[in-house]
Amino acid sequence: MQHADGRVALEQGRVDAWSGLDPLMAGSEVQAGSRLLYRNVAFNTYGFLNTTERFATQHPDYVQRVIAAYEKARQWILANPDDTARLVAEEAKLPLEVARLQLSRNDFSTPVPGAQHVEALKAAAPILVEEDLVRKGTDVAAVIDALVEPAHASVVVK
Repeated sequence: MQHADGRVALEQGRVDAWSGLDPLMAGSEVQAGSRLLYRNVAFNTYGFLNTTERFATQHPDYVQRVIAAYEKARQWILANPDDTARLVAEEAKLPLEVARLQLSRNDFSTPVPGAQHVEALKAAAPILVEEDLVRKGTDVAAVIDALVEPAHASVVVK
């Protein structure tokens, strides 16, 4: 079931529980009184900025410039939580309470990819294999180790 369909099914009483993602879960809690039963932040697989090795090697200044912009935004978010919630609500067309709840679940404290990110990705890797989302025989753990590269962010993030 797609996440939006899961929310509707929960709110209509067609299912007793639903595993949802924000902002849908936050919206269901705020707008329909749904109750969060379980949350494990260790299951978070995070979001990453991606580039090819070739581009990063040929244009490290561009890579650092993009990361610096994200870091500036992260610092602003940390310093301005109320303004952040208002901005997210406006841009995502969400009620302010939903944006606040969603943002309260985000951790902006570890911006440089590292061991905790690798661990979370490796924990999710078996699902990729089970669902045939990676080529048979792929050493997913080795691929994750090769792809998660903190060097570019470490230069910019202080």
